[in-house]
Amino acid sequence: MKNKKWVGKITRKVYDKILSEEFKEGARMREEDFTRNRKVNFPETVLFILSGTKKSLQSAVYTFFKEMKIQEESYSKQAFSKGRQRIKPEAFRELFDTVTAEFYENAEVKKYRGFRVSAIDGTKYNLPNTPELTEKYGIQKSTNQVQALGSCLYDVLNGILLDVQLFPYNASERALAELHIDALKNIEHNQELLLMDRGYPSAALLKKIAENGFHFVARCDFSFIKSMSLTDNDCTLEHKFQNGISCKLRVIKFKLKNATEEILVTNIFDESYTIEDFKEIYHLRWGIEEKYDDLKNKLQIENFSGTSPIAILQDFYATMFLSNLASVLMFDCADEIDKKYNTRDLKYKYKANVSMTISLLKVDLIALLSVESDRKRAKLLNQLYSRLMDCVVPIRDDRTYPHNRKHLSLKFPNNRKSL
Repeated sequence: MKNKKWVGKITRKVYDKILSEEFKEGARMREEDFTRNRKVNFPETVLFILSGTKKSLQSAVYTFFKEMKIQEESYSKQAFSKGRQRIKPEAFRELFDTVTAEFYENAEVKKYRGFRVSAIDGTKYNLPNTPELTEKYGIQKSTNQVQALGSCLYDVLNGILLDVQLFPYNASERALAELHIDALKNIEHNQELLLMDRGYPSAALLKKIAENGFHFVARCDFSFIKSMSLTDNDCTLEHKFQNGISCKLRVIKFKLKNATEEILVTNIFDESYTIEDFKEIYHLRWGIEEKYDDLKNKLQIENFSGTSPIAILQDFYATMFLSNLASVLMFDCADEIDKKYNTRDLKYKYKANVSMTISLLKVDLIALLSVESDRKRAKLLNQLYSRLMDCVVPIRDDRTYPHNRKHLSLKFPNNRKSL
């Protein structure tokens, strides 16, 4: 079935939610917040934060006023900073969840042999060095840098973040993985396959995944399997760990091109899945590494528009919201790109350009989220699709050489331009 265009439907849903009294009631810090007429009201404050500005805050305020056609230009960055403190960060988490829910309830998504394939991984984010953030998130003593631990549950085949978490930098990645599993139960699901790097496998975590009816493929160290009685490179066994937890596991061992031995554990016991299949499945995990590159370099998630704990979380969820909306936009374009480019005898297959998708979406985001007319929204989206069709990039599989920066002192390299 041909994919429909879902960005328009989703942005309309988000727009209606932002305007609803129910959303405002749940989003306000106090009952008296946003009850008086102000230069910038509740929906406009939400839209401004969602726009994910990375430039000077005062300059961003002027730009926003122009886009919203607000005549009053004396609104200061201090007034905005005060106004944003009246909105719970969880409101932006709810908008992020709205994009995710709408996408999976409607779109015909890509799967691997019936599985939705998602990767779990964490990363450290650098935060502004303030006493308040130091107390909340902690400081990395070796660098004297305030950091938070972020974790994502990411659909590697469709480019969608299913669940995101932000905790103190010394939090446990396994504990955050358990939160992802809990969240997954509330997202539209059927056959789920979770990919994890070494460091995640533990008897308790793998057992929890299996008990919830999900599947996993996880890389592990030799220490995890050293007490198991393995007779082959592909073994299925029931193993009781030292903590008394028993798990039925399939252990896969194989050599990489550099002769390093790789070890995977899984609860996929179907014998039609070969060692080569598991190598292919685990290779899909690389998608979450690319997503973190997008978040940190293209979306500049660490370039926060405020320094309070509330502002940090608002910006965090707003960036994840924008990332998912960009992914839906790319999903919408996939069929047309296939028709135009991938049916011809070309050297490479082609896909939408991630950088251009994010850049163009940020330019038109306020209009997409605030326009009342569905006809005008559709016209705006058609212009977006047309531009994206002209800036596709080739898909180069199995690239093994790194993109090294030749001049480390160069602050703004050509392949890391600001969006």
